[in-house]
Amino acid sequence: MNISIIIPCYNNAESLWELINRLKKIEENQVFNAHTIEYVFVDDKSEDDTYTIQQEIKAKYPNQIKIIKLTRNFGSYNSFLAGMIYAQGDCNVYLHADLQDPPELIPSMFEHYLNGYKLVIANRSERADNSIFSNLYHIMVKHFAIKDIPKGGFDLVLFDSKIREEIVAISEKNTNNVYLISWLGYPYVNIPYNREERKYGKSQWKFFAKAKLFVDTFFSFGNIPLWTIRFSFVLLVIYLFVKLLIVMITPGYDLEKLEIPFLSVLISLMLLIIGEYISRVHESVRKRPNFIVEKVIDSE
Repeated sequence: MNISIIIPCYNNAESLWELINRLKKIEENQVFNAHTIEYVFVDDKSEDDTYTIQQEIKAKYPNQIKIIKLTRNFGSYNSFLAGMIYAQGDCNVYLHADLQDPPELIPSMFEHYLNGYKLVIANRSERADNSIFSNLYHIMVKHFAIKDIPKGGFDLVLFDSKIREEIVAISEKNTNNVYLISWLGYPYVNIPYNREERKYGKSQWKFFAKAKLFVDTFFSFGNIPLWTIRFSFVLLVIYLFVKLLIVMITPGYDLEKLEIPFLSVLISLMLLIIGEYISRVHESVRKRPNFIVEKVIDSE
């Protein structure tokens, strides 16, 4: 059996050698006997020496390393999609390059796969970084978007080739491809773990990237935006109806008391959400690819 470990990278030069050394160490686990492992590195147009180090790793392990170099920065989820397209494993693993999700969990995840699970999730039961945004994000996702995900969310996930092919076929834009795996609905087993503090470099998830992820997730998986439009419309109709009654029963009522600013806020909110939906339809209609590959350095 061939196992593909897909590793999107963006400015991860400092952590890559430790990552590959730890991955090579877990290959010694007897669960991988008679199985082969390939590592699919995707360089999301890093601004440091990530691509150079990937090539050095490739030179050391020429038969196991595959490098996908993108033309520009397309984002981690599109990098993951690129890795899935070029991966050839019967079993696949999505792993971050920053070492906050320990690769040492992979052998136990693979054991569950051998026992018949198509999907194995390592979920963050606790976080050393204690990110308020991440905690709130995953709570809201679980309650209002994708209910069948483990508490705390996840990034480290193992899945079979059928799931990989289904995600590639969907090829959805502006979405969370990791949570799209959960959306497919396959039964899974989850392994809780404590997410480690970042040891190398700084997080590339800046405020606007986090905000985009938040918006993408709820527009892709939840109905909150639609219900917000409906609620705002109902509130607007009720407000205007009440004001109309007041005008009819109150002689000399000043129409300026209709409180136009309140109406403006409601209408602006509705237009903002509608505009976001139109933008997403526009992205789909244009049919531009989710990423462009500049170069592929394949296994020898």
